[in-house]
Amino acid sequence: MPNARRIVIAVLAAASLLGFAAIVVAADRNTLPPFIKHLYDWPGGDKVGHVTLLAVLTLLVDLALGGRRIRLGGLAPQLGSVLVAAAITMEEASQAFFPDRTLSAADLACSYLGVYLGARAAAALLARWRAPAPSPDAA
Repeated sequence: MPNARRIVIAVLAAASLLGFAAIVVAADRNTLPPFIKHLYDWPGGDKVGHVTLLAVLTLLVDLALGGRRIRLGGLAPQLGSVLVAAAITMEEASQAFFPDRTLSAADLACSYLGVYLGARAAAALLARWRAPAPSPDAA
């Protein structure tokens, strides 16, 4: 991956992580911004938010880590996906300790769906970027 692309992706991944952390802290303090609260007014809006937020976060973290993979039994998932899935699992479980939050299996399932979609997108992009450029003679 070219250096400029790697730097941009790292900055975007860091910004996404900070944005995610800010949303979690605001939710824990019951001080979500109005535009996020409006998602909760729409039926299923928070579920769409979970899928979207986690897909983007996973995509950027996996890209920032260059698609590095780890061994988990017979599987070899991308490291970024595992880290994001672990973090969201802990974040969802932590909601049991906040009176204004609700621990939800549906929210966690939507978050995992987002992680899955982000991981697939990252793998596809990395494969495309790593593919050899077509030969000029092939035209």
